[in-house]
Amino acid sequence: MKTYYQYLALTSLFLFLVLGCNKQELTVNSEELDNREGVFYIKGTDELFTGKSLTYHVNGQLIAEANIKNGRFHGRFNSWHTNGQKESELDWKNGQYIKQSTKKLWNSKGERVDSFEETKLPSDFADLYGAVKLKVESNNSRSINISKHPLRSFNGLYEIQEGLINNKPWYKNENDRFLYHYNQAEGGEKSWSLDHRKPDGTADIFSGGWTKFNNSKIPDTGLNDWYSIDNALYGIVWSGNIDDVKLFIEDGAIINHQTPSAEFNNMSILDIAIAEEHTEIVEILRQNGAKTSTEISAEK
Repeated sequence: MKTYYQYLALTSLFLFLVLGCNKQELTVNSEELDNREGVFYIKGTDELFTGKSLTYHVNGQLIAEANIKNGRFHGRFNSWHTNGQKESELDWKNGQYIKQSTKKLWNSKGERVDSFEETKLPSDFADLYGAVKLKVESNNSRSINISKHPLRSFNGLYEIQEGLINNKPWYKNENDRFLYHYNQAEGGEKSWSLDHRKPDGTADIFSGGWTKFNNSKIPDTGLNDWYSIDNALYGIVWSGNIDDVKLFIEDGAIINHQTPSAEFNNMSILDIAIAEEHTEIVEILRQNGAKTSTEISAEK
């Protein structure tokens, strides 16, 4: 997963209320809170939160139970995988992670692991980010062919470019789409990533999706899972770039997609544009049939 999606995931996953000495203990759904640079408020107000927040996967499974005090992480944080297996137990104090010795982590099979990376099995990424199978073929040492991508401009022959990014070759196709290795400079997962912007190796950009890094000079060949492709418009709309929004709609991006996880609080792409007050983008999306999450749910 990735930094942008993980940022939004943390916004919902770690949102919670704390116990206050002079306040009644509250327990709320994380959707009722705002995360402003790591400080948590009652949604739509400037009131800091104290209490407990619960975050749920769209399948109804509880995936986070956490506490905050005066707007900051404070106390025990518990998380679960989408299949109900415990994922982590962590302790916080006044917004700082503490007591490294008390950290406990598990993968989705219930096996104890030592790092956060090990908590995610390959099947978990599909649950979190959605998976699309792309075909990767190595023609020679200097080019790669990618096919079956639902965003048309990301298909085709990728030629090797001069120099290295994160000590690995990087590639560009005839549509100015880029393939490069991301090495966790902004957190997230190590990956091979596709993007419509020229990468610098630092920013975690992946508008065309990403796949797990394999420590090779190219992604795994054959038909393999690539993640976050169906979510492409979320990041584009959130950034507010009107030209990119038009470009991705023309390229075949899904307009009324809802993510398989709670990383966007089950918001639709149109909801994101409305929340960010991108009025021109709202109009463009509406013209192309975009709906709010409420409208999408009503049709089901």
